[in-house]
Amino acid sequence: MDISVSQAEAFLKDFQPLLSAPAFPRLARYNQERNWFAYLNLQEGHYCSILQWLLSPQEGHGLDDFFLKRLLSEANMTALADPTSTMARHFSERLQDRRWLHIDELHTYPLHSAMVEREVQTSTGKRIDLLVVDPFLQMVVVIERKDGSGVRSNQLDHYQEWVEKAYPDYYHLLILSDSQGLDHQLDEATDWIQLDDSWLIDALKEALIPGRLSADMHQRLEDLLYHFDTEGAYRDPFFTGIENELNQFALDNRVAIQQLRKNPIAHLDSRSIMMHHLPNLNVNDEDTRFRALMLVCRYQSVLSDLLARDSLNGLSDTLIKQCPGIALEFETYDEALHIGTRGMQAAWEADKIADWPVYVSLVIPHQPTYTPEEGQDDKKLLQPTLTLTLDLLALGEDQQDQVRSLATAHGLTAKRRWAYKRQELTSEDAALSDMGRLIPWIQEMSAMARELGY
Repeated sequence: MDISVSQAEAFLKDFQPLLSAPAFPRLARYNQERNWFAYLNLQEGHYCSILQWLLSPQEGHGLDDFFLKRLLSEANMTALADPTSTMARHFSERLQDRRWLHIDELHTYPLHSAMVEREVQTSTGKRIDLLVVDPFLQMVVVIERKDGSGVRSNQLDHYQEWVEKAYPDYYHLLILSDSQGLDHQLDEATDWIQLDDSWLIDALKEALIPGRLSADMHQRLEDLLYHFDTEGAYRDPFFTGIENELNQFALDNRVAIQQLRKNPIAHLDSRSIMMHHLPNLNVNDEDTRFRALMLVCRYQSVLSDLLARDSLNGLSDTLIKQCPGIALEFETYDEALHIGTRGMQAAWEADKIADWPVYVSLVIPHQPTYTPEEGQDDKKLLQPTLTLTLDLLALGEDQQDQVRSLATAHGLTAKRRWAYKRQELTSEDAALSDMGRLIPWIQEMSAMARELGY
């Protein structure tokens, strides 16, 4: 893609309000707040080495069998999570027959004699990713590590047969560890227990309690937490302090950000600029393009964040202040701010309901970066809307009649799955500048949630 002088001039014009804003220099520091682990391209073998270091009680982290006990406890709880499942029944039989240890035993017995090795070769030459053996407790744990890749044919069966033959009198535990949570479609009666890395993330957080570790060890585990917890940008102390400011900045500068979003220069990364654009620039003759490219390189991280951060992100704090008597919950996705209650969210997290039964949505489509096809109504495509939606099936079939009666009482238009009422707004400015228009909708949503018991 070639960039034009006019695109560069437009970029500089639209970027100027951001550069001139008093809050921008502080936000721009976000560019420099990156953990060095973010630059590593670790493979499966590296993860196995990290796990070996953490799980071994003799290693220098100084936490003895802390991580090993957390792993074994998670395996127990995962196997028994659904009492009606085949796995839970099968695992309960193993506990009853003393072929594995109860969770209280795992917490009671010291595991500081456990040995952890990786790439352990079996009798046929195949290699087990991680093998844990405690000779005093007579316990052996096989860990097959996957990071989104599939299990090879008969691989798990072979490892199980080998460990049962090599350690016939030991307690056996077989763990398939997949960081990406890929469904490996294990047989219902299998002895293998699949885990993701959530146990490790929780254990690292627990280990990082202030004052527990020396400063250098605290930093090492904090680096690991940064890497394993892919949702953990909030852990960055600086980002934590400016997230609300980023939201507010995106809201205050939504016009400039929308204009930048339409400009292809704003979406360039440093690599493409270095490889494709700078070699073709005569700095003396193309000073405008050069300045635009240098600004993108200088502020790439914060610019990318602001472009991806919808102006809707900044509304939640405002609405909380304007609705002090309602415990609100917010979700922002697909160019929409969805507003519900904490009661509904708590019920959903506890798997008591399939989804929020009622919510308010403020939808503000982004400006298009394309030319509408002939016959398309561009204004209609970009029309902001305010909607109160009732999910007729969120509470289950047995409560559908009650929910439909509620929809009728509130004058909602009912379809097969949804009941709703909607109001089109004249512009994005009208949608964002007058929060008062949302209050009656939120109050009605809250009243309906209460009627449904949430």
